[in-house]
Amino acid sequence: MIHRFPNYYKEFSCIADKCEATCCAGWQIVVDEDSLKKYKKVTGPFKQRIKDGVDFKEGVFYQNPGKRCAFLNQQNLCDMYTALGEDSFCETCRRYPRHIEEFENVREFTLSASCPEAARILLSQKEPVRFYEVEIEADEEEFDDYDPMVYEKLLEARGEMLKLLQNRNIPVKERAAGLWDFIQIFQKEMDEGTLFADDKIYEKLIQRDPETSYEEAKALFSLLHNLEFLADDWEETLGKAEGLLYGKEADTYQSIKNDFDSWKAVNFPDWDIMTEQLLVYFITTYFCGAVYDEYVASKVKMSVCSVFYIEELATAQWVKNSGTLSDAEFTRIVYRYSRELEHSDENLITMDRMMEEI
Repeated sequence: MIHRFPNYYKEFSCIADKCEATCCAGWQIVVDEDSLKKYKKVTGPFKQRIKDGVDFKEGVFYQNPGKRCAFLNQQNLCDMYTALGEDSFCETCRRYPRHIEEFENVREFTLSASCPEAARILLSQKEPVRFYEVEIEADEEEFDDYDPMVYEKLLEARGEMLKLLQNRNIPVKERAAGLWDFIQIFQKEMDEGTLFADDKIYEKLIQRDPETSYEEAKALFSLLHNLEFLADDWEETLGKAEGLLYGKEADTYQSIKNDFDSWKAVNFPDWDIMTEQLLVYFITTYFCGAVYDEYVASKVKMSVCSVFYIEELATAQWVKNSGTLSDAEFTRIVYRYSRELEHSDENLITMDRMMEEI
């Protein structure tokens, strides 16, 4: 069994009550069967608290007002951890923000950008991300609807796309635009059954100048309203951003974008690097998962659109701030967007389907 990790993976350590946005609030925490069995066996003073805090029928933790886990105290610490120790954690709590994609004989690990500390670590990487592998002994599992030849082709394609994404001699927006063009060719050949015979497919993976008009940007951003909203204020956040960016004529939008580009060239010199890291994160996390659903182009388009959405939200925040944006604010935008997209299977499926249409 091969375990694959990004080189920054081991940098993560939970900062607990120092975290500005606890992972124990905002969504329902699903509890695995083994943990439910373990909780039923708890004795002593904490037994009643378990009964009051665990919905054994639905397999989740109950939530207090504010969508806070029933075991999360006012200091943003876990009472279950305090009373029963780390071994009491369910699989979700034990694993997060570590994200795992599973394939035959391969497990790929990333740190979810929905965690503020993981997002900070990701955005702080200055060098191109590298991946390392560890081979461990484990029983092999069989996966339904899994074609190993398709997986190998996706893995190969991902490697070639990462080469382009990490080529810093090219502006990052040109790298992303080239990726967008290439993956549509790749998807078409895959659908037509000619992909495996095309030994020159990667010669088509080249950069191009990006072209996104005011109308296209406005329409693309509006797609976010088709997703379910997880945070109570997320719909309002999107609406305010749209008002700041698209509330006037096209010339005003383009002027805002030009001014923001000039500002960040001086004040955010690592912007292209951070954008690269986000693109690499989304591509490595989701692209090879297309072996299960064949939404190949959609996975790449989602990645490119995600960095577009993040930049638009950052631009709106910059406008709101009268021409400034902090590192902390940008990190907050990243993890909040990630939470809305990546913490909902329904949203990921909807995004795949929307990306297939554009």
